[in-house]
Amino acid sequence: MSTELSTLHGPVVILGGGGFIGWNLFLRCKSLNIETYNLLRNPESNWRVQQSKNPEHLSNIRNVDALNSYELKKTLLSIQPKIIFHCLSYGGSANQKDAQLMYRTNVMVLEELFSMFQGKANPPAIVHCGSSSEYGESVSDAREDTPLGAANSEYSLTKRAASEMIHFWAKRRNYPCVNMRLFSVYGPWESPNRLFPTLIKAVGQGAWPDLAEEDVAHDFIHVDDVTSALLMVAQKLLEQDQRIYGEHFNVGCGVNITLKQLCAKVAELVPGLANPIFGSYPTRQWDLKSWYANLDKSKSVLNWYPRISLSDGIHQTMSWWREYCLVPLKLAWPTVSVVVAVYKDALAIQELYQRCKNALESIGLNDFEIIFVNDSSPDHSEQEILNLSRQDARVWGVTHTRNFGSQSAFLSGLECAKKEFVVFMDGDLQDTPETIVDFLVEQKKTGVDVVLGRRVSREESLLWSQGARLFYRVLNFMSRDYRLPLDAGDFALMRRSSLSILLQFKERAPFLRILRAYCSFSSSSVPYHRPKRKYGTSTNSWIKNMDWFLKGLFSVETNSTIFLTALLIFIFTGYFMNSSILTIVFPVLWVGLFNYFIKKEMLSQLRGRPHFVRSYWLIEGRKQEVHQGVGSSS
Repeated sequence: MSTELSTLHGPVVILGGGGFIGWNLFLRCKSLNIETYNLLRNPESNWRVQQSKNPEHLSNIRNVDALNSYELKKTLLSIQPKIIFHCLSYGGSANQKDAQLMYRTNVMVLEELFSMFQGKANPPAIVHCGSSSEYGESVSDAREDTPLGAANSEYSLTKRAASEMIHFWAKRRNYPCVNMRLFSVYGPWESPNRLFPTLIKAVGQGAWPDLAEEDVAHDFIHVDDVTSALLMVAQKLLEQDQRIYGEHFNVGCGVNITLKQLCAKVAELVPGLANPIFGSYPTRQWDLKSWYANLDKSKSVLNWYPRISLSDGIHQTMSWWREYCLVPLKLAWPTVSVVVAVYKDALAIQELYQRCKNALESIGLNDFEIIFVNDSSPDHSEQEILNLSRQDARVWGVTHTRNFGSQSAFLSGLECAKKEFVVFMDGDLQDTPETIVDFLVEQKKTGVDVVLGRRVSREESLLWSQGARLFYRVLNFMSRDYRLPLDAGDFALMRRSSLSILLQFKERAPFLRILRAYCSFSSSSVPYHRPKRKYGTSTNSWIKNMDWFLKGLFSVETNSTIFLTALLIFIFTGYFMNSSILTIVFPVLWVGLFNYFIKKEMLSQLRGRPHFVRSYWLIEGRKQEVHQGVGSSS
């Protein structure tokens, strides 16, 4: 294949290069020394990018949102590619249900590409990654030139629309483009929640996963065969082979493989497995009993045919997962609740959700919930949470009647959390979602009750960052009976049973990180870099942080000897330096601290007011009134 493609030169652009097909194609182009640019959104949160062990893989990756037409056009015009691989796709997984996003991703981006280069001399050729779903219900011995069957999903409709657009622009406008109808692709770098990774991880633990009916069938094709087909057709487009302009080509193995037959192939490679039990996984609307490609056209026109057998492909994919998997195959994950305190974070909510979802699903963890606590944010945070809860049932939220502060927001969400472990984090993306995976890995290795996020660096001013470091060290110095973890904020993973103990505390002005230290749960920490706030401006100020410091100071079990000694040092220092300022001002400040403690902390405790008052639940896109909205008042 390498010698066949020796004349294929760049620049090449891959849209959607962070996905399964796009990432494998990017690596293949790199191995062939083709100048290739990988355009994907938020590469820092993409598990394939982060997990790649070869630093050369990270070159020429551009952070571009293909759904932003201005951003996409600006990038493409600067690169001036000879060929564009359109690997963007949305709707192929059961949890991708947003019809509007499906249409924008699968149809509109392609239309914008054609409009962008219409009428230009030597426009870039476009290779579009289509889908066998275009055939609808007629996917048995599917031929490219036969009428399409009835569509069986919205995804099928949008992919059909894209393939028709390819045909129109090629036949009517003579644009160099091709549609490749990919069947059931598997292999390295596939999303961990898909069939093959799920199957491989389960048999690695000596068991079978939940399986659909035994006669559900697919045409399984290894991803290396797919990238070969894509590169082969790209070369023909660059050679201006007009026979293929606007044509559709099947990319499959041409064999109908049932789930029962697939499991038999796996069992040959993993001896000692019990017989699989079929039917425990729900049947989906697009599951069929006959689903395979006719490859006559691909073989005769492209001279392409699959080279990797199913047995060899399974063996190679198993070996890859054992070597490159983010975690050992035998690792089973607990369920997780992610509690997010939200105040003026509307612009960050969608990205935070997507990054949390990507991070957790990248290790095969699908049993999680994300609870957004809207602490009466004055922006459109509530609507953003409602929209997400409509798209994903694992997302829901709660709105408070007014702003009660981050600690009360956390308590509100923690009371509602249902899973085995709970993560609490701020909604401004300074607590990085990808670190949650590090929490889980560390907890698995150590078995501790709490895993803390330890800030090893900050994107803040020197004065601000050093002030934060001093804050933790002063509190630790003043603490009498227990040590406070240095440089560790609220961001942490906590066992649900330990959290239940924490929620029993009766303090009216809780300081969660100090209460956590007071309990002295078994703990560990993972380092992470705390970035600057990505959207909007921080609600922190020096006055608020001073209030925060005083609150922390009176939350620790203060060593009275240290406290009084410090006071005497200030007084005698002023006396011996003959400084009336030191002699008078510092004692006055100290008395002021006591006054703060008495008036704010003690009176707050005596009043016994609740930590928060809830007004609405935000569930499945609807606001539901809370009838018992007071929390943590007992």
